[in-house]
Amino acid sequence: MIHQQSLNSMQSYLILEELYRWGVRHCCIAPGSRSTPLTVAAVNHKEMILHRHFDERGLGFFALGIARATLAPVAVITTSGTAVANLYPAVIEAHQSGVPLIILSADRPPRLQNCGANQSIWQRDIFGTFVGTSTTIEPPTESFSAPVLLAELDRALAPLTRPFADVVHLNIMYDEPLYPQSLALSKSELHSLGIEDWLHSSRPLLLPQKAEALANGTGLGEEMHDHGNKHLTEADWRRFSGCNGLVIVGAQTDPAEAREAAKLANMLGWPVVTDIQSQLRTAGNNIGLADLLLLTEQGKACFSQFNALLQIGGRLVSKRLQAFLDTHTADIFWHVHPGEYPLTPGKPSDRFFAMSVACFYQTVLPLEIERKAVSVSAKTLLQLNEMMDTALYSRMSGTNALSESAVVHRLATSIPNSCNLFIGNSLSIRLFDQLSAKLPDGTRVYANRGASGIDGLLATACGIAAASKKLTIVVLGDTSLLHDLNSLHLLRNAQMPLMVVVLNNDGGGIFHHLPVPDENLRRDYYQMPHGYAFDQAAAMFGIAYETPQTPEQFANLAQGVKKLGSPMLVEVKTTADDSYADARERTSWVQSLTLKL
Repeated sequence: MIHQQSLNSMQSYLILEELYRWGVRHCCIAPGSRSTPLTVAAVNHKEMILHRHFDERGLGFFALGIARATLAPVAVITTSGTAVANLYPAVIEAHQSGVPLIILSADRPPRLQNCGANQSIWQRDIFGTFVGTSTTIEPPTESFSAPVLLAELDRALAPLTRPFADVVHLNIMYDEPLYPQSLALSKSELHSLGIEDWLHSSRPLLLPQKAEALANGTGLGEEMHDHGNKHLTEADWRRFSGCNGLVIVGAQTDPAEAREAAKLANMLGWPVVTDIQSQLRTAGNNIGLADLLLLTEQGKACFSQFNALLQIGGRLVSKRLQAFLDTHTADIFWHVHPGEYPLTPGKPSDRFFAMSVACFYQTVLPLEIERKAVSVSAKTLLQLNEMMDTALYSRMSGTNALSESAVVHRLATSIPNSCNLFIGNSLSIRLFDQLSAKLPDGTRVYANRGASGIDGLLATACGIAAASKKLTIVVLGDTSLLHDLNSLHLLRNAQMPLMVVVLNNDGGGIFHHLPVPDENLRRDYYQMPHGYAFDQAAAMFGIAYETPQTPEQFANLAQGVKKLGSPMLVEVKTTADDSYADARERTSWVQSLTLKL
């Protein structure tokens, strides 16, 4: 007779080892008793990099950050009950952004379901439509088959190989006793599983080629979804590429994909409008200030001349740019994105290519006969962008007020090359999108814009820093940091230089920009002022803290960031009224500009 704890251990070993063969190198673990077999298997795995956190919500976002930085799947282990539910926000963000997460939730056995057992909830399919697959694995018995389990795992993990990856949920039931008599499995226990070939291999049981490619980071090929756009003819391409066109590049997780977008635009001879998340703001020949240019008469007139639009990648930050796309009467509008549906909310594209830009480029490359010359409209737009950048730099460099826009502009122009820049949602990312024409070389931009929530932002940034081992600068709002205070523990334990800049305008200052009909209503039910500063929170977690009073003081902190020996929290204090006034003044200034060519 095989004891239950040995069965639990064998099953957990198979799960963790098969995940490793699918490319999982990082495993994030929350404390809990029911998940003991999984935790022990992860600890015993000699190659897995383990991360721990006491807060499941933060842990989920930390794993999300690792997956973003490594472009590889990350496993998350939790115990049963509400611990699983705390992963929901991170699961939604991962699903919306195409980030591969694998949730391993421990569960009670069937006999303890729906009977009032402690810490038991219905966990099957708990994440609904926000996962690619959801599989429940029942407790192992003496008759359990290792090949059947491995095959079940491989089928469940298939969404990881999609061009736009998805979340996988494995809900794993364990019966007691949970704690093994010894940590490691014996050789006799392993050989009793009846999978000798698998034990002497390094590949998954099923789908070995796709899983191996994922594990090696060598690419998976393409599978284009059938949206009626598989057959692109030479006539289609000639008509499209012969237009006076504009390329708009939205969010891109992989810098290699961004480079393919730039190659495509260069082949077309079309100018490139870059979202802050495009990974192309480091190139000087792109349009990084579209949001401001669309406030000027010259900019609007120039944008209106393009009669074809090619949108590439994920969502856009700029509402003004999105409004242009929604209302512009282009002859042709194509969209390339590897997800299941187009990301063009205001106006449907004429054709949607559900594929990566690299695959699209390879599709059209044989159809292109000659490289196109850059149009007059393109040259004009590039000149306008350069003029706006010069005027903006002059204005922002001359300010003596430590405003949110001054902080963002100083960071965008002075952070070191080749660092990570994680930008929080709400006001922070809009300021960066609007005010940073060009970022320093090698800057990798990250943001959680799949669902654009303000939870888990610091945890995500800490995961990015932990996985990339690169200097990471984080900019987020005060309400976002309040949502994620527990992640100051992750910040404290960061092994890489990490500077967090919190723009504290006392609540949801962005709501000043919305047409809430009553001032008291806006303040009490939208902004929700809290009156907190973060010096005591930093002290509680043992984190260095600074609160600069002038742009010069802030600039000195930013320039010294490479010398950081430990994480630092920098708090920039403003008010919601100041924030709103700063934005209004900037809008008026831009609208008054005359950009002479």
